[in-house]
Amino acid sequence: MKSDKDLEKARHELDIEILCSLLNNRIVTDFQGNSVTLAFGFFEKYRKPTMINQSKISTIGFYLKYVDDILKKPQEIWFDYDEKTIRCFKKYSRNVCVVVIENSKLIDYIVIPSEKLIKIEKLRQGFVMLA
Repeated sequence: MKSDKDLEKARHELDIEILCSLLNNRIVTDFQGNSVTLAFGFFEKYRKPTMINQSKISTIGFYLKYVDDILKKPQEIWFDYDEKTIRCFKKYSRNVCVVVIENSKLIDYIVIPSEKLIKIEKLRQGFVMLA
């Protein structure tokens, strides 16, 4: 008989697999007409089950359906020359979603409650391209 810990780990692995399959190495056209790869392996960094990862997986999973919209019609775009990344921001209800792109690949997806202005401001680095 499996322990609660084993069942929780199995559930976490299943969540990761479902989210990976949603990305499914799709290619989305961004706001400039460039192709951005939504890589299957994006969620690999969350493989090790922790309370933080489980919470992030749930939140990201809910907002994952908006990735295409954020890339195509962001409300703010910031180019960070030092990190060579582009951050696309868009607000949905009470959360701000940020998609981070590097070399035409999705490298991070962040969901921040809009009342956490300090966290949002820290991501606004570099040159603003659209606001």
